[in-house]
Amino acid sequence: MLDARADAIAVPSWRRRLGTGLLFILATAVLVALVPSDGLTHDATGGRRLSSSPPFASSAPRHVHPWAQRLHTHAAEPRSTVAREAAARAAATPVEDAPLVGTCSQPRNIFIDAGVNWCNTIRLFEDIEYGKNATFATALPAPYDVYGLEASPLIQPFAEQYFRWLNGLLDDEPETCLPRSGSTAHLKKYSSVYGCLHADANRMRQCMWQKLTKHLNALRPDPRLNSSTLIAERLDGARQQCGPPPQNRFTFLPAAAGHSGDNAWLEFYGPPQQLVRGGSIPKQFAPPSLKDGRYDFRVRVVNLPLWLAASFTTSDHVVLKMDVEGSEHGILEEMVVRGIMGLIDVLSLECHGSGGNCENLLARVRQAHPRIRLLKEGWDHSGYDSHSTLNSDEQAAVAKACEAFDPARFTLSHRPTGPATTPGPAALP
Repeated sequence: MLDARADAIAVPSWRRRLGTGLLFILATAVLVALVPSDGLTHDATGGRRLSSSPPFASSAPRHVHPWAQRLHTHAAEPRSTVAREAAARAAATPVEDAPLVGTCSQPRNIFIDAGVNWCNTIRLFEDIEYGKNATFATALPAPYDVYGLEASPLIQPFAEQYFRWLNGLLDDEPETCLPRSGSTAHLKKYSSVYGCLHADANRMRQCMWQKLTKHLNALRPDPRLNSSTLIAERLDGARQQCGPPPQNRFTFLPAAAGHSGDNAWLEFYGPPQQLVRGGSIPKQFAPPSLKDGRYDFRVRVVNLPLWLAASFTTSDHVVLKMDVEGSEHGILEEMVVRGIMGLIDVLSLECHGSGGNCENLLARVRQAHPRIRLLKEGWDHSGYDSHSTLNSDEQAAVAKACEAFDPARFTLSHRPTGPATTPGPAALP
């Protein structure tokens, strides 16, 4: 020990100063990497405030969203590299960032709808588990805790009210004057109602948009829903609400689903025309004819893998439905790498080839969790739940009722609303 100490004392002072300087530079780099650039976040109202990121929201911006990744990928580089890059980022992220088990010991039934759209899939778990084609018999005979994510601020106000109705807090089921469509194929089923029965899909969409212009333009975001505090509280409920609820319980999360490689905020272009054909688009890809600054949005991103890992256990029966416009590649790759795919019992997936190689992704999922039940939208179910069956006669009644009122003053419901002395909107039969 004395010899070693003597050698240390004998080290020239310039070497000691060099070592101290290198340590200082290293420490500074670590702090810069961990702390956001300005310590502030921005809500939909445009205000700046001290950062209060919700648990499991993505960290300060370090990487770009898969949409932007694809935009900046070299032309000669295959798109499947997006998935490999996501896996590499996930592998580089310490697993210790989140516990690999939730905090509830009593088993629960969980349904997570990543992409609720017009709430026409929020009760899909009933069809998957108890419908005529149900083959998975391990679900507990107990109600479900349901969590639904939706990124589009123009849909979020409707979804918020719909979840309140599902929870028994509203008497009347919320109704919209727009077809509750999640794809062009769904929209086409309503085309005859509006006189837009065209064989060409583009002509059909243009016709529908023209017929629905009044009601599309009436859609408005609710800035109160773009709140970090609100989202944090609702995310936390998954860890705090242990044991089965007395009846199905629905929690709306007005945020986008993402993973550790995503920014804390997602910026995208969400014009109302997109909302009846499914999915919004990145601002860079918006056609000039549709470009309108009113529909540039920023919404919170929930780190889905970390939230799942910290909220649920393998004793829970978890059904995950995912339709997130390509982000499923990064999310599922991270779940595989972190070893948490075993939390999911049933996975209903709409895989988008624009985000990576779907066959490779599903192979990775199956390898990580051989007993998982994989469902494909359009094959194993129709893409909407049995409560939201597409019915042209019912939509014709909606369209007729919607002609009778100004959407800027009234909303449609199954019964007239407002004081008795005030004329309400036309009611559905």
